[in-house]
Amino acid sequence: MNRKIRRLQLSFSVKLILVAVIVLTATSGIVGTVSYQKAKEELLESGKLDLRHIAENALVVLEALNEQVESGALSAEEAQEKARVYLNGPKVEDGPLKYDFKQASYRYKEEGFLFAYAFDSHVRMHPALEYDRDMSSALDKSGRSLVAELLKRSKEADPEDRYFEYLWETADKSSVSTKIVYSVYYEPWDWAMMIGAYEEEFYGSLEDIRSITFWISLGAIVVSALCFYAFNRKKLNALKAMTRAANEVAVGNLNVPSVVLASNDEIGQMATAFNTMTSQLRELVSRMQTLGGNTASAALELSALSEETTASSEQIARAVEEITQGAVTQADDVERIHHQTELLTETVGKLNEQNANVLGRTDQGAANVAQGKRQVLQLQAANRSAKEGLASINESIERLNEKAAGIAMIVGTIQQVAKQTNMLALNAGIEAARAGEHGRGFAIVAQEIRKLAESTSASGGEIQQMIESIGDEVKRNLSLVHETLSLAATLDEAVFHTEKDFVRIAETITDIDASIRRSSEYVDRVSEAVQTVYDGIQNVSAVSQQTSAATEQVSASIDEQLNAINTISKQAEELNALSDGLSAMIGKFKI
Repeated sequence: MNRKIRRLQLSFSVKLILVAVIVLTATSGIVGTVSYQKAKEELLESGKLDLRHIAENALVVLEALNEQVESGALSAEEAQEKARVYLNGPKVEDGPLKYDFKQASYRYKEEGFLFAYAFDSHVRMHPALEYDRDMSSALDKSGRSLVAELLKRSKEADPEDRYFEYLWETADKSSVSTKIVYSVYYEPWDWAMMIGAYEEEFYGSLEDIRSITFWISLGAIVVSALCFYAFNRKKLNALKAMTRAANEVAVGNLNVPSVVLASNDEIGQMATAFNTMTSQLRELVSRMQTLGGNTASAALELSALSEETTASSEQIARAVEEITQGAVTQADDVERIHHQTELLTETVGKLNEQNANVLGRTDQGAANVAQGKRQVLQLQAANRSAKEGLASINESIERLNEKAAGIAMIVGTIQQVAKQTNMLALNAGIEAARAGEHGRGFAIVAQEIRKLAESTSASGGEIQQMIESIGDEVKRNLSLVHETLSLAATLDEAVFHTEKDFVRIAETITDIDASIRRSSEYVDRVSEAVQTVYDGIQNVSAVSQQTSAATEQVSASIDEQLNAINTISKQAEELNALSDGLSAMIGKFKI
């Protein structure tokens, strides 16, 4: 995989250099081509102007010879023959040429020579054609009548219209090339004086200049490419280092070296941002690992407290059940005492016989009252234990809520960093897109960084949702704990009143016992004593009913408390599972 990455990076570097070379080559080619075409056009115009000057100078020669004819110094035939010698060169006796035009002064470069036709299309002067030859049937390669067109152009008023271009065989007959002819009419002799040259002769020297320009441009391109590579080598190495580091971060290894690039351009800023991003990611993952461990410890502690509270609540439930049974027994005893009191009211005469029975019943009532007092004391102790356990649970839940808020802040920071990373990757992708096809490798790297940032942001969102769910459950558990604490306070108050009631019951039974023991001595006061006993028993009955109702309420509260504690225990288990999942997710990173 690393070899593939190196090949991709090397290809990217080479592509950058190729881009520079292509740009330089294209620029040099365009400049060279435009310059060549411009020079070609200038040379072509200059060559055409030279043809015109040669033809007009030939007219001067004809004019001078014609003056000699008019003065009688020469005949017309002699003057015309001299013109042929002057303009076409010395006459050749043998060979394909009639006149050696290369020795003539009036010619254009090597192959451009003067020739003339009469307006009847017969040859009047030509180095290769015999005199008076009829050329009316001569056609160019396009099928046009060549001599007729040349004769027509010779009489044009505008010198620019006297040029005629046509396709003609080269001197060696090997190819066809464009030939340019300038013609001018000399009326005294009825000659159309003409001179022509192949187009290549106008700019033949330009080919050497083009070769020299090509090699100079090639050298400049090579030097520019080397300078471009030397200038951007550090930046290319920085891009390679960022690519390797990004691939390591993608597999969870945050222990990557910083990218060193002392530059303030876009690549330097991207290297600085990349170093900041990896440093913040290492710090965040480290903090999340620490908080994950604290959350797991808090979850375990909460689970243990829930188990302890459940055990205490079950003890309270058993104590309340015993109190309920004692209250039922007490109610039965009070009912029996009430019955005996009615019998005592009906028959005072049998009071002495019933004294022993009543004393036994009062002893049993005293024992029941003592037992009830002991149960009340146990209930008080159990209720205090439950309140202390609930207070501990309340503190643990509040600490858990604070830690969950801390995790939420860290997750928010992670999402912010992921958002910044996404923006950096987007900017990098835009820069790569500007480079076109040659920046595609860097665009792939930017896309991978962007995918990593989007994955980190999505994971942070999921963690945030989990933490919000935990927070909601913690709030509900806090509400249930507060309600349970309120019910425990109510139970404590009820137990306190029950204790007072038992004290009053004990005092009443003591009075009954004393009254019965004095019954023999105070028979006259039996009715009053029985009435007092009757009233006391009614009070005891009311207190017993209150105690029974209070114990039922306490029992219901304890059931609710057990349900709340079970809910807290389940939430603690869920929090523990979430903590394990968070630890597993963070464990993928190496810092």
